[in-house]
Amino acid sequence: MKKNHNISACLAIFMASLSLFSCSSEDDTQYSTAGQLGDISVDRTKIGTHQWFTISSSYVPGSDLASEKIQVSIDGKLPTTIKSINGELSAEIYCTTPGKHTITLSAINNGLFTGDATQQVITKTKQIEVVASDIRCNFWYDTREETMENLSHYTTRAISTDGTINIVEDDIYGTIDYSSEAKGDYTQSTSIVSDLHAERYVSYKFDANNKLNQIEYICTPQDQSESSYFTHFLERIHYMQQDYNCSEYVYNTSNVSFSEREKNAIMSCLEKMNNGETKYENLDPDGLIVSLMQNKALMFLCQLTSKDNKTKGAIGSYYDWQNEQYSILFSFSPMN
Repeated sequence: MKKNHNISACLAIFMASLSLFSCSSEDDTQYSTAGQLGDISVDRTKIGTHQWFTISSSYVPGSDLASEKIQVSIDGKLPTTIKSINGELSAEIYCTTPGKHTITLSAINNGLFTGDATQQVITKTKQIEVVASDIRCNFWYDTREETMENLSHYTTRAISTDGTINIVEDDIYGTIDYSSEAKGDYTQSTSIVSDLHAERYVSYKFDANNKLNQIEYICTPQDQSESSYFTHFLERIHYMQQDYNCSEYVYNTSNVSFSEREKNAIMSCLEKMNNGETKYENLDPDGLIVSLMQNKALMFLCQLTSKDNKTKGAIGSYYDWQNEQYSILFSFSPMN
């Protein structure tokens, strides 16, 4: 019996030793826990090209993390920063091309995770459909309220007593192609961009039902020399031809009387313009055309129709005798 008692005692001591060994080898590492993202929502039901929209989500922070970063991308690109207030996330985005686009919201968590991983990326995605806007960031027959919302990012936005919405913007590309401006397209040469730099006043007008039915531009070049102005005016037509079908140049005939000599000078200038001439000294060798613009309100006009058959309009030269400056006028309205 004594022998069996000794064996039992030894076994008890051995088992106790194993228990102590097991406790001492337990993993007491403090692992990180990744944060959690909520689903993505969008504040517009219809999104047009160049229209800003806001995405929203929520975020519950992780624990025991070395760092965490939240970012938003569209089609894999990082277009903007994201705002985070008390766990509520938001970001403002726009798209320049129609079609399906994928928004991805990512929470990048750095720390020590189980399995010795040092980073976990949590993502949420949402696919949106963007349709081509009719003109700039607008659709024809949008309400005044919708147009105001579309222009909310313009600090110069104002509304006049007759309900017209006005903005002021830079116009450095010699074109009304809003796509180029929104994308920051500096593909034109530096000299052209500099020569065509202008300030642009844009007016949005509405019909009796408060629906958008006209957009007008007044573009005033910084360089007011006749040579620069004519180049400015004619090169705009060239840029417009990317998106518009343009008629031949004509001149205004209503309420204006021209002598035979003046008519001959005008027709000669028109013929050269329609043949592609852009140099002022060749268009107006004796200065008569400029004199007629300043003293008889001579205007050159070109009719426009958009290639997508949504918009019609005209571009015209203009001399403001009260302010003694040249401008270029645009007027646009819906085709239907």
